[in-house]
Amino acid sequence: MHLSEFTILTGILLVILGVPFLSSNVFVQAKVLSFPRSRLLAYILMVTGVCWFLFGHVMQLGEADFGEYKTIIVLISICILFSAFFLTKDFLAVRALSILILLYSREVLDAAFLQEPSARLFLVAVIYILISVALYLGAYPYRMRDFLTFIYRKKSRPKYLGIALVVCGLGLSFSALSY
Repeated sequence: MHLSEFTILTGILLVILGVPFLSSNVFVQAKVLSFPRSRLLAYILMVTGVCWFLFGHVMQLGEADFGEYKTIIVLISICILFSAFFLTKDFLAVRALSILILLYSREVLDAAFLQEPSARLFLVAVIYILISVALYLGAYPYRMRDFLTFIYRKKSRPKYLGIALVVCGLGLSFSALSY
């Protein structure tokens, strides 16, 4: 994908992420608050992350990039996948989301490499913020629960967060038109 496509996709993803926070529906709030410990989302996101890693990165390795160890890397990755469901099952959805954010960030930064600074500045800034958040939440996944609890403690906070995410997403999408 090209830089403009990644910019639009990142903007759309931020808008999709922000819309549930704009809703004042109790059901939506309960689903957002249950995300960190959701077993179903943990399974979906972890399998997606491992498949993305294996098929998007490991299978593309050449001999100079440890390509002769593909089988070992695949076996270790699958062992990590299954052991994660037994050993670190608490807040696994947050860890899996962090994995997906980091894999997505790599693709975006590869597309932004050697592009004009004015064209990639906003997108790269947002991506580096997402990388920082993903690394933090990957190390301390229970902080996602704490953050969501903090956000929903007052009625106005989810709306402000949702507005910020939607505005950032729309800003990214419209900035892609300037490329």
